Amino acid sequence: MKYLYLICFCLVVFISDDTFGQKNKKDSFISDLEKFKFSLYPYLDTMSYENLSLDKLPLNHPVSEYIQKFLDEHLSDISDYQNSVLKSYENNLIENSDYEKDTTFLKFKHIDVWNPGWEEKADNVKELKKYPIWNLLIINPIVHASFYLNMYLAHEYQPSEYGKRVLKDRIAGPIIKTVKIDKDRWSIFTSYYFDMYEFEYNCKNKEMVLKMRYIRK
Repeated sequence: MKYLYLICFCLVVFISDDTFGQKNKKDSFISDLEKFKFSLYPYLDTMSYENLSLDKLPLNHPVSEYIQKFLDEHLSDISDYQNSVLKSYENNLIENSDYEKDTTFLKFKHIDVWNPGWEEKADNVKELKKYPIWNLLIINPIVHASFYLNMYLAHEYQPSEYGKRVLKDRIAGPIIKTVKIDKDRWSIFTSYYFDMYEFEYNCKNKEMVLKMRYIRK
């Protein structure tokens, strides 16, 4: 019997150590990421607005190289971090019965750009993927989805309508729900009360796809 207790104790210690180690690893990367972003201020403060534009900073610029070095050194950490961010929204609840599919979504306006896989077809987005500063900006998949949605809404709305929408969403706040599809892919549902958007994100190749819009019944 005492051997059984010993085995159980060892298993508990092993599991606890493993879980604690994983938590420390994730927290350590978040700390490293925060420190790294903070370290960019002295460089960015000396640069013009034009130089800070995502597609204007040359790949051989010291800031680009500095960011790329950080991204390269933390490839596995970034993937783990993205999965942990997405996992943190799994238990959120959105009442799907309140919504129905928007049957006009992507059917008329900008259909050649705003359809699943548009990132592979839109030259400006393919270009952005080359720049380290863009890849740093979208390191959090929820932020990536927000960027993606804002680009879509900017095409759909008039400037004043778009400005109102952005301000309204900053004052209020969406409910985000995630569902894991497989090892690499996640569904992201972002509800803004009157409408909801469904994304699919791949942590392996960092691709985000806007798949569907839902409207409140």
